[in-house]
Amino acid sequence: MCSSGIRLGACDYLRWKHIIPILNDKNEVITAKIRVYADEEEEYISFISWEAYSHLKEWMSYRKEVGELVTEESWLMRNLWDVTTPTGKGLATIPVKLKSSGIKRLMERALWGQGVRTNLKDGKRDMNFK
Repeated sequence: MCSSGIRLGACDYLRWKHIIPILNDKNEVITAKIRVYADEEEEYISFISWEAYSHLKEWMSYRKEVGELVTEESWLMRNLWDVTTPTGKGLATIPVKLKSSGIKRLMERALWGQGVRTNLKDGKRDMNFK
């Protein structure tokens, strides 16, 4: 989201096929374009950095390694799973699309966990970035 500038709600529509690598004349990936709201009237194109694309590709490769059948139709973001116990949070082999509300919760937890968001002395939450 940071690299592309897309809004949180756009994540609900992203599949792996919507991320298209762009190659240079040496056949090296230099960036990638994203079809945001693909196949909708509001569809538009955005771009992500090479680093963002590399991390997405690693994420999809990891999912394949742990047993998920990853195809062009696979959701870009999926639920988390417990890799230590097959009956834990979910199974890697049974992906469930992670909704934008789930992504929002993960981001909020990360902001609080990293101390970007904190409680003030009066007990109220500080919503300003440091």
